[in-house]
Amino acid sequence: MNPETIKSSIQAVIDGITPLAQKMQIPLEKLFGWAVRENYVKVATDLLDCLGAILVFWITYRVLVWGLQKPKKDSGWDNKNNFEEYEGVRVVGLFLVILSLVMFFVGFLEIEDMIGRLINPEYHALMDIIDTLENYN
Repeated sequence: MNPETIKSSIQAVIDGITPLAQKMQIPLEKLFGWAVRENYVKVATDLLDCLGAILVFWITYRVLVWGLQKPKKDSGWDNKNNFEEYEGVRVVGLFLVILSLVMFFVGFLEIEDMIGRLINPEYHALMDIIDTLENYN
C-alpha cells in the first residue's frame, strides 16, 4: 500500500465518524475514549445482572428450604410442610423460581461478552463505533 491510499482510508474513516461525534455532542478526538469507557459500563451492568441472579437464586433456595420444613407448631397427625400450610408461599416460590431462571439466562449468557470486553476494550469500542455508523447511515 502506498502512503496516499493509507491517507485516503484514514480520511474516509474520519469523515465517516465526524457526523456521529457531532450528533452525540462529543469532540471527535474523545469519541474513541468514550467508546472504551462505554465498554466498561457494559461490563459493570452485566456483572450486576450476574450478581442479581445469584441473589435471586439464594432467596429462592431459602424459600424452598423453608417451604419444605414442617411448621414449628405441633399439629398432631398432620404432616403438612410450610408450602401446604401457607397458600401464598407456593405462589411466591413459583415466581422466584421463574425469575431466577430468567435472570440466569439473561445474566450468565453474557459472560463471554463480558470477558472479551474486559480483555480487549479497544477492539470492542471500534466494533461499537462501526455498528453505530452502520445504523446511523
